[in-house]
Amino acid sequence: GIHPKTYIQTMLEQLGDHCYIVEVTDDNGFTLAGAIATVWGDKGTYYYGARRNHEKSDDASLRAVIEAIKHAHDMGASKFDMLGVSVSEGDRLAGVTTFKRKFSVNVVDYPVAYDIPLSKSKYAALKTAFKVLKRKH
Repeated sequence: GIHPKTYIQTMLEQLGDHCYIVEVTDDNGFTLAGAIATVWGDKGTYYYGARRNHEKSDDASLRAVIEAIKHAHDMGASKFDMLGVSVSEGDRLAGVTTFKRKFSVNVVDYPVAYDIPLSKSKYAALKTAFKVLKRKH
């Protein structure tokens, strides 16, 4: 989802040199697309990407990811994780999946994550706190 600017700033500050932003611009310096990625050990990870709806920016998102992959490689990464893809055609993220599959058709399946509450009352309080925080942003 879309996070507030402070979320991205905190990510950049906390991860330091492990986190970077790639920006793709036109000949006049106008930003067309960008990507945020990290490198930890031998693995680069693509977290966020965005592009402007601009007639000349059709391939700007692709260029942003390619530059993010190159930067991760330059930092020592031998793998690059594009994170999740949707599993059904009707999913609201199907377009994101189509975009990500332009880079590789290989999809690694991971087991679904489940929460196992050790304390029902603390877990309920935590869920309530997340709902409140989500409403604020």
